[in-house]
Amino acid sequence: MLEKGYDSYVYSTYRDILWRGAWTSLLMQSPFGELPAGHRSSHHIWNEAEQAVVFEIYAAAYAKAGKKAEAGAFKRAANLSLASVKSWIRPDGTGYVVKNRYPIEAKHGYERYSKHSCYNLLTCSMLAQAWQFADDSIEELPAPADVGGYVIPVLGNFRKIFANAAGNYVEYDINGDHQYNPTGLLRIHLKNGHPQLGPSDGAASFFSGEGVNLAVGPSWKKADGTWEKLADYNGRNPWVQTLEEEPGKVCFKVNYPELSQTITIDKDGVTVEDVIKSSEGIRVSFPALVYDGKEHSVVEMVENQLSLMLEGKGVTFTVLEPQGLELKRSGVELNHRNGVVEEVYAETSGNRISYRISAKPGATP
Repeated sequence: MLEKGYDSYVYSTYRDILWRGAWTSLLMQSPFGELPAGHRSSHHIWNEAEQAVVFEIYAAAYAKAGKKAEAGAFKRAANLSLASVKSWIRPDGTGYVVKNRYPIEAKHGYERYSKHSCYNLLTCSMLAQAWQFADDSIEELPAPADVGGYVIPVLGNFRKIFANAAGNYVEYDINGDHQYNPTGLLRIHLKNGHPQLGPSDGAASFFSGEGVNLAVGPSWKKADGTWEKLADYNGRNPWVQTLEEEPGKVCFKVNYPELSQTITIDKDGVTVEDVIKSSEGIRVSFPALVYDGKEHSVVEMVENQLSLMLEGKGVTFTVLEPQGLELKRSGVELNHRNGVVEEVYAETSGNRISYRISAKPGATP
């Protein structure tokens, strides 16, 4: 509306709010062009079509102001968004409403209100708006999603952390709602990997079943023999520390009452160290996407390493320390926005474990 000439006594208020929102969205975008995961309507392809509209508007506005770097970054972000939408076009020319490849009638990962017809129309209308606002004379330049070098805590009611180094990206939920999202490391998008294998989200009750909370992260054994997991956490928001921010490496630490997680991102992947204050044992879990509605992932497990491949791209999950641990499959399949996931885990005595997620060697960009 503002771009089309809307003006009133609240114009400057809306202008500034929308400007901040556009820049925040730019920093939250994944290297695959995806809008963040979280709560209702996430993983719908209209998310990226909507982003494209916003980014094209700001690319054109910055170009008119003579700010080529900003214009180029927003143009690149718009094109990343469009590339994401393009990757989810069905053989019949319509879009997969949600980022999985189930047939239309399965409605897998849909909200109660998601419809193939209206959400394809919504996506198309947003793409049309993006085209209307686009200025193809703008030279595309690197976007934050390509370059990284930042940790963005968006706390308060949003409860998220976004971090990116050299185009490798994570999204972290410090206090999940446990209906749509668990607590912990939700999304890992590695520039040379497969975004949905990343993983691209955790598992929670709305799609995966009552009482289910699963993210990349730890559980610990208490003195009474029961297990507690970070994914279930719903207490006070933790203390978040940004430890390092460089283009090639970022690091942040999330401090909970009973544990801390230190997450380091560099050009080669993501390394996590979990330290439990007091425990009889520790377990690390990884939600492995084993089926996307059309194809089964190729799953290989050798001792401490899991490899997943889908559509020629892959990721590896490796337990670094303690050495000598063996990963196991739970054998329990859970419905998930992107298809079906299975928990892969390793456990040990003690109170510390570290692990790494990286793009599978030989995967193509």
